[in-house]
Amino acid sequence: MKRLLILIAIVLMLAQSFTASAQPQPDGQRLPDGPRLKELADKAGILLGVRTFFRNDAQKTIIAREFNVGTMTCYPQEINRKPGQHDLENFNTGVNWFYARGMKPMHHMLFGPNQYESEWVREITDPAELETLMEDRIKVIMESNGNASKINVWNIVNEAFQYGREGKYFQHDKTVWARMGFEKDRSGLTGGAKINDMHPVYIRKAFEYAAKHTDGKLELRETGCEAPGKKARALYQLVRHLQNSGVRIDGIGLQCHFPIEGERALDPQGLAEEIRKYKKVGLEVYLNEVDFNREELPWTPELSEKQKQEYKKLITAALEEGVDQVHIWGLRDADENWHGDVNPLLFDENLEVKPAFYGVQEALVEYLDKQK
Repeated sequence: MKRLLILIAIVLMLAQSFTASAQPQPDGQRLPDGPRLKELADKAGILLGVRTFFRNDAQKTIIAREFNVGTMTCYPQEINRKPGQHDLENFNTGVNWFYARGMKPMHHMLFGPNQYESEWVREITDPAELETLMEDRIKVIMESNGNASKINVWNIVNEAFQYGREGKYFQHDKTVWARMGFEKDRSGLTGGAKINDMHPVYIRKAFEYAAKHTDGKLELRETGCEAPGKKARALYQLVRHLQNSGVRIDGIGLQCHFPIEGERALDPQGLAEEIRKYKKVGLEVYLNEVDFNREELPWTPELSEKQKQEYKKLITAALEEGVDQVHIWGLRDADENWHGDVNPLLFDENLEVKPAFYGVQEALVEYLDKQK
């Protein structure tokens, strides 16, 4: 009789588990099979999040259920459309949503190329006026809403380098902030490790001003530096220049936009090499803006499986190399804000789970199994 009761109890537990995963949840979506990503990430000691726009309650439900952090965008052209104007309502609302749930978010971004700036900012030519605007922007955003303490990581500078592979800086025609001038290199690097003789002053100034207004972590972020190469060496040189200039810099962000296959696809070993460089000089490392897109190829089940494996490889590398945070560049495919037509993310346009989700899940589970 006792054995029969135990058997019945096991059957009931399995039935409840199946029902929980098979039945629609309050948001209308079905729970993915297996454990929640958030629970796995907590156990693995890594922050795992997505860029968030809070478009509806269904998205909020998934974010709160699967992630333990998120990215809130704060593009200058959106919040600073006119001189003296700082429209921070949407940004602050998102920050508060995360903070109320114990998820201190990552901010993106304060300074970058001209495409992120309003036209009136691009027209400024006086370096002193730019520096005043720089300090004012930092002060207003950080002091608003108590953001200085609510935000975990501040993306201070994003995309300081030209988009090619040479590691050369954007000049004033591409970023107005370069009009603040250039300063001599203090990295101490020589030979092939030294790519640039001069660095833009605005980068150092932005970190210095930010450090006055927050104890949150200060991040330098760049694209195209996820594997060894000339541009990656230029980024490392900039980091060493800032550190030797007495600037507080806490983290490096690698953007991690990858095609599923091709020349620019993920190189896990190359990524690991870059992560180790920054860990050795005391920085946290963030893999930001993560996505695996298909470029111009038609979508197939084979590509779906390949995408799953690419996500798994990236998360595995992040866990093994001690990456501090991973942020996927959105929640669902067909989002008008990023690669809407190339299926790059973990959920499809209807918020249904994709194989890519299970690639992340498998990487976390296998890593935790190895730690036992």
